[in-house]
This record gives sequence, C-alpha cells and structure tokens, in this order.
Amino acid sequence: MDELRKQIRGMLDELADKLIYMTIKEGNRMAVVRMREARAKLKGVREGRIPFGEHPAFPKEKEALEFLLDLAQKKTPMRTISEAMERQGFLTRFQKSEWNPGTVHRILRRHGAV
Repeated sequence: MDELRKQIRGMLDELADKLIYMTIKEGNRMAVVRMREARAKLKGVREGRIPFGEHPAFPKEKEALEFLLDLAQKKTPMRTISEAMERQGFLTRFQKSEWNPGTVHRILRRHGAV
C-alpha cells in the first residue's frame, strides 16, 4: 500500500510539474502575443513621418519637391541639388536653410526618383 501511495504521489508530482511548465509556457506565449498586438496597434496609430511634399502644414514643400524631382530627372548629383535648394531659398521641414545631400537622397528615394 505504501508503495502504491509513493507511485501515485510521484505521478501527481510529475503531473503538477508538467502543468506548471505548460502554464508558464502558455503565459509567456500570451505575453508575446499581447506585446506584438500592442506594437502593431502603436504602429497603426503612428504611421511615421508624412512624406516630404505631402504635409498640409508645409505647403511650400510641394514646390520644393517638384524642384528636387526636376533636378533628379536631369541626373544632377545630390550635392549640387542640395546647393541649388539652398540658393533657391527652400527651407527644410525643420525650417533650416542648409540642405544635406543625404536628406535630398532620402527624399528622392522615398518618391521613387532614385
């Protein structure tokens, strides 16, 4: 009878351990699912920066973008485009008069001109 109790207790302990392991594993899985859902929701709320030339608060960007795209179609180097933007008096989104060639390249890449 004692041997039977030991076997049953051993099986119950083993079953309890498996149940605890499965509960922890499922809890971790659910935490990951909740985290992914939260990230997706956050990304949905915050789509990112409005592309250059399309922001309603900066109407002159559209004119600057057309100028950029026109120079890009003529295969003008990025440094030359950025210097031309400065000469024409176009301001960046952050109201700076200096244009970085890397910024010009990123804007053109986003608009499919590069």
